[in-house]
Amino acid sequence: MIVPAPSLSRCLKHIEQFVIPRYEAAPGLISIGLLQRPFVAYVELATLSMWQSEQDMTRFLESQAMPVCPGDGVIRLEPHAFEIVLSRPEKPADAGGRELK
Repeated sequence: MIVPAPSLSRCLKHIEQFVIPRYEAAPGLISIGLLQRPFVAYVELATLSMWQSEQDMTRFLESQAMPVCPGDGVIRLEPHAFEIVLSRPEKPADAGGRELK
């Protein structure tokens, strides 16, 4: 979604209080994250969620009637799915943050 910059804190509070808990309670959810990036006088927000299956994700998204962030000027984008084709675990590091070989 794209949110006017002045509405960002209100929108983030709403997402933290109402949206994230709905995700966390959904069957099949593995993890949920919230991403943001500035976009002129707006901020683009995106949830990044991982699911056991696309069916779990679709069932959850179809059951949601409440807007993610209600308010004037908010542009909601359609959700879409990606399939993970490669995943590598984090490389181990020492206490100073240097990558171990």
